Amino acid sequence: MRKAVCVLALLVTAAGCRRLEPGRLDFERMREQQHYRPYEAFWGTRAQSSMLVPPAGTVSRTQYTLGSAVATGVQDGKEVSTIPATESPELVAKGGELFHIYCAVCHGDAGNGRSVVGANMRPTQPPSLLTPMARAHSPGHLFTIISNGLAYMPAYDWALPPEDRWAVITYLRTLQGQ
Repeated sequence: MRKAVCVLALLVTAAGCRRLEPGRLDFERMREQQHYRPYEAFWGTRAQSSMLVPPAGTVSRTQYTLGSAVATGVQDGKEVSTIPATESPELVAKGGELFHIYCAVCHGDAGNGRSVVGANMRPTQPPSLLTPMARAHSPGHLFTIISNGLAYMPAYDWALPPEDRWAVITYLRTLQGQ
């Protein structure tokens, strides 16, 4: 009896392992179908790229939930002139922590542009964030620079959500004495 059960179990298992016949449902085709890597040429779109641009007027979830000024640093087509966040000691502390992680490597702990990494950058070194020219930048402009990068500075929109970028700007304003 025990031997018969083992043989039956073996036959059922073997039947389940056989290759599916043509015309039957299978999921192997999904693994074998053509796929594209980011930025790879693709004949199926006008852009001829597998990376599709969102349609005009598309609003991101972040922009929808936070509002345009917080999510983009722009309102009514202009960069915002005030930080769209309530300044608090907690926000400044969070901004300081993030500044020391992402910004101080090049701009220095004090924001004066003096750091080991910055000193070794050629042909130009990171600017001091304490100069009158840096102080004159609107918060919206600083948000755009942090988001998109500038010259050798990389974009940090992938690493810092909008609220964290505003926290860094708030901390920077305290460094600048504003």
